Amino acid sequence: MERTFIEQLRAGTSIDQSFLVKAKSRRQKRTGEPFLTFLLIDRTGEIVGNLWEGFGEDEASIEAGDFVQVTAAVLSFQGSPQLNIQRIRKLSPEEIRREDFYPSTTKDTGEMSEYLRTVASSLENPYLRALVRSFLEDDAFMACFRQSPAAKGLHHAYVGGLLEHTASVLKVCEAILEHYRGVRRDLLLAGAILHDVGKVRELGLGMGIPDYTDEGRLLGHIVIGALMVDERLRTIPDFPGSLRSELLHILVSHHGEHVWGSPKRPKTLEALIVHRVEDLDAKLSAFQQYLAQSRDPVRPHWTSYHKVFERFLFRGDTEEEVQEVRDEP
Repeated sequence: MERTFIEQLRAGTSIDQSFLVKAKSRRQKRTGEPFLTFLLIDRTGEIVGNLWEGFGEDEASIEAGDFVQVTAAVLSFQGSPQLNIQRIRKLSPEEIRREDFYPSTTKDTGEMSEYLRTVASSLENPYLRALVRSFLEDDAFMACFRQSPAAKGLHHAYVGGLLEHTASVLKVCEAILEHYRGVRRDLLLAGAILHDVGKVRELGLGMGIPDYTDEGRLLGHIVIGALMVDERLRTIPDFPGSLRSELLHILVSHHGEHVWGSPKRPKTLEALIVHRVEDLDAKLSAFQQYLAQSRDPVRPHWTSYHKVFERFLFRGDTEEEVQEVRDEP
């Protein structure tokens, strides 16, 4: 059944939909009887819902951060939609479609996952091929990898962002191979696929906003990723020690500089390429997102000031603005 999002709700209709609970309170009617008020959200907005009567321990135990299924009538209160809840129940993890609650990649996650698997299968080095495939064929890992954001806010900060960023980095690395000599294909592509695997444990999605886990704050994705890769490669018999060092070097140097969080700076061609490409992809994504979302109200062909990049971005004449000029009498 096609989902109806909060921004689509209209008074006079009924719904049976899932939501994320942002807040909950227990209040009293004028008669002194208790009722429950929930602030419910999905990826398009938020709405208040009241459960006026007929609730027990199960309903009362629902808290902020829970996913719930709600049967309700949509009413209008002070000009805005509000829910009169008839039934509410907590959902199990298997019942949740996270893309309904969080901003998500617009690209096909199935196609991107298959692209990574195809490249992994093409690796000629048996050790690197076995290592990369051990990640991509792990259903539990891939479920997290397909859902994870790539960052807290600057770039690809949405469901599927990590997979999108990784696939993009991999594609550019493949293109670079045709231009520069002396680059070891298998090492470069394995490093491109694995460089950010630690982000599946560094970042979580709480209340629809990417944020750092405790492990993420204590260790960071570079250390976590190196530990994850090292743990798996040690299960592969006779994995060459020198290959292990060079692959892990790509992971620990991919931020490029100590001040950007890298324990080491790139010292091989493959490490340098992964660093430059992933940095380029992150910055281009951040530029594109800000150009699409920000507009200076006085000079609309510019964005507002970007604090991270420490500059205004030039939007130029957008199609929308060009059309406005064309429509003028």
